[in-house]
Amino acid sequence: MASAKPSTPPTFTPWDAETHRDPYPQLRALQEHDPVHRFDLVSGWVVTSHADAVRILEDGSFSSRIRTSTFEQTRAAPVSPEDGADVPLQSFFERSLLFLDDPRHASVRRCVAAVFTPGAVARRESRIRQIVEATVAALPTEREFDFVKELAARVPAAVIADILGVPSSDVDRHLHWSEGIGIFLDIVKSEEQRAHATRCLGEMWDYFDRATAAPSSLPEDALMGRLAALCESSEMTREEMLAMCCLLSAAGQETTANLLANAMCALLERPELADRLRQDEPSLPTFVEEVLRTDGPIMGVPRVATQDVCLRDRPVHAGDYLIVVTAAANRDPARYDAPDDLTVDGPARPHLAFGQGRHYCLGAALARAEAVAVLSCCLRQRRFEPARPLAEIRRKPTQVLRGPAELWVRAPVRSAPRSSN
Repeated sequence: MASAKPSTPPTFTPWDAETHRDPYPQLRALQEHDPVHRFDLVSGWVVTSHADAVRILEDGSFSSRIRTSTFEQTRAAPVSPEDGADVPLQSFFERSLLFLDDPRHASVRRCVAAVFTPGAVARRESRIRQIVEATVAALPTEREFDFVKELAARVPAAVIADILGVPSSDVDRHLHWSEGIGIFLDIVKSEEQRAHATRCLGEMWDYFDRATAAPSSLPEDALMGRLAALCESSEMTREEMLAMCCLLSAAGQETTANLLANAMCALLERPELADRLRQDEPSLPTFVEEVLRTDGPIMGVPRVATQDVCLRDRPVHAGDYLIVVTAAANRDPARYDAPDDLTVDGPARPHLAFGQGRHYCLGAALARAEAVAVLSCCLRQRRFEPARPLAEIRRKPTQVLRGPAELWVRAPVRSAPRSSN
């Protein structure tokens, strides 16, 4: 039965403090009463239903080249020279895989796809486990610490650095840059945030420009070196190569860090689930999928209509901007039973946390492998407990990327189980 019409029309205000803390009630209201919601701030629409999200993500007539969107305004935002105004932001947004359409998107994606297939990730799992176990072993045992800083951010940063060929001594710099760059995706941001993101992207771009100038000096299996070689063979332009390095470094760290932190939040809120997974490790992959579905690391993705279409009788015109809120689609009651419940009973439920269609997340298999490795190690070796009230968790100040800014925990070493002999 349809719910009663609200007394006031639902709105979309992801920057509002209460909505930022818990966006799902607002998204459900939009889903039920205005699933294709006019959003004049971007001269476009907010889409929240699962069916509409799938249609848009799979339909090539909705473009990822968002040159007339708020990102164009971001690039044009005035910043002072010391803020990095000479950074080739336009090159990043016009050459990054995120914002390319076919056929160029397919060509650029092929240059790196083999590194991130499930088979390639499986061959790297022993190295991932080494990184995870060393990081968990270094965690404090008797005092509280920030799970985000000490583990959730550090593991994916170390893994993607290892793949790219970034020395471990440079990982902290890449962490800083990655956290700053994410604000570019937001709809509303201050000039200070824009300037900081501009500096971070500029410094990362310059880093990779210098590092790939002499490919022979890089480790033999470094992805940076392979990409530089593709430039020399004209399969990629240098700007495409640098944009790819920046994208892999930032996205490979920030989104997986959010996934890990959101997963730990779920376990801290439900310690009985943590105990169950400790005894039933084969259910961990299902748990990871349910975290991705119910509280994933990305709220949505942008698209631009390239022709006039109708969505639920709404007239979407060519050039209109669409925000496809995958986080809402993943909780759509029209698609899922008990959509808000995180459950590991039964098979994993499919979701749109990694997107759909030609832009399906390149690093999905890697993110899944890292999440299972981290959670398995944590559950086996430590007993995580919240050090501060979970209701007071402060979320990162971004509207598109979702994860806690800090997550203070204690993690005493688990006692070895007593032998039954």
